[in-house]
Amino acid sequence: MHKHSLGVGLKVVSVSQILILCILVFSACTTKRPAIDVEERHKIQSFLNRFLFVEGAVFSLFGEKPLSAMLIFTGNEHILAGLSEEELETTVFIDDSIREDWQAWKHFAHRVPSKNFVFAERPCLRDPYHVLYFLMNVERVKEILHRHHLAFQTKTGARFDSDKVVHEFGNPRSSFWSQVLADHYLTGLLFGYGEENITHFLDRITDQEGDRQFSDEFDASATPTKFPIPMFAISSEDKTAARYREQRKRIQSEYCGKDIVDVTIKRLAN
Repeated sequence: MHKHSLGVGLKVVSVSQILILCILVFSACTTKRPAIDVEERHKIQSFLNRFLFVEGAVFSLFGEKPLSAMLIFTGNEHILAGLSEEELETTVFIDDSIREDWQAWKHFAHRVPSKNFVFAERPCLRDPYHVLYFLMNVERVKEILHRHHLAFQTKTGARFDSDKVVHEFGNPRSSFWSQVLADHYLTGLLFGYGEENITHFLDRITDQEGDRQFSDEFDASATPTKFPIPMFAISSEDKTAARYREQRKRIQSEYCGKDIVDVTIKRLAN
């Protein structure tokens, strides 16, 4: 009787464990990602292709680049009416066809919460008709702030807590980030250009005649399997571009033969 009761007890425990396992597996398999209709998906895919592979933000998503940004035109053609002929000749026009795709992505992005990445929109200094749209790799930015804490503290003139200021990034009124993004050296660190290249560039920023070398040359249309590494001026001591080329190989394998939207959402959610 005792053995029989023990056997039944063991059998019940085993069945319970199986039931729990089945529930967990079923829940995992039936967890739904945010739904996207066909038109919205097309716009989101267009934006991601531009932001990730043309502007280099994919290196913040899958690589070691702390911060990436894209310039977005938010004005309209009416602003041109007040410009003189001379001003029109010197005006730099940014393709605004991406704006609708960007709006579709922003509407969707808040439905994909992420602890490791932050999307933020910040005003473009001295230009009310453009904004900068950022992708921040939270851990990589914290690493830069910790590693170069003294430089950031000296140039901003204030003590700061790295964990705290990271969460302030989306606040356009943050004095810390306003000062940081106005400084070429600090911005270069955050954009992952490499200390050796930033110093070299700033030392020769007024040299209009000197030849400059850049991290990559790319004239083709960027795709998830063929795209440039982040573009920046390099010095003869550059070590950063080689690291990005290695990262690009891994990123290409992540997207090869897969849907750009699905891969990106999965990365953000994880």
